[in-house]
Amino acid sequence: MKNFTALSTGLLAAAIMASPAFAAGEGYPGCLKSDTDKCTAYVYDSMGKVVRDDVMKKCVLNGHIPLEASSAIKECNPEFFKDAAVEAPVAPTVSAKAITLNADAFFDFDKYNLKPEGKKSLDALVKDMKIEQVEYITVVGHTDRIGSKEYNQKLSERRANTVAQYLVSKGVPASKIKSSGVGLTQPVKECKGTKATPALIKCLAPNRRAVITVGVSSK
Repeated sequence: MKNFTALSTGLLAAAIMASPAFAAGEGYPGCLKSDTDKCTAYVYDSMGKVVRDDVMKKCVLNGHIPLEASSAIKECNPEFFKDAAVEAPVAPTVSAKAITLNADAFFDFDKYNLKPEGKKSLDALVKDMKIEQVEYITVVGHTDRIGSKEYNQKLSERRANTVAQYLVSKGVPASKIKSSGVGLTQPVKECKGTKATPALIKCLAPNRRAVITVGVSSK
């Protein structure tokens, strides 16, 4: 009687494993292309659900198909479906370099038209920079304190704009350049006297300047 029961159980198990519901995965012997949901490494019941063991509740493997990424399903073996870590792109760094140029070398006293010396300095600046890596250029004009505040403000703006226009003429995109003037508000040297004497004009020379800042990207 015991032998009969064991034999019956074995035959029943064999019949179940041979049924279409337990077919091997596609690409493996016995996989049914019309039943691709069953083309995995697991055992399925008659309702098409994965069979789980009673103790650990783990998905039962059918033994016909190796368990690997192509034959696994997420509900049983999520480790095969971990999203690959996406590395955030490294943002390019921007380094800024400020260049202070003597306005007297760029312009005649009380003028805003570029002198040949000024053009030569700007030519050298453009030659040294890689325009494709330039993120921005700022040009800030400064004046001395001789004259009214309003007059010097306009003069500083005109000088800065002249420099910006020259850089554009040399191939620097206008969209990358911003010019402004601060007039006499940011002196770097104090000198005695109020009359525009040659001595005072010479003493105040460091205040007459243009500061060009170039921001360059590492990309």
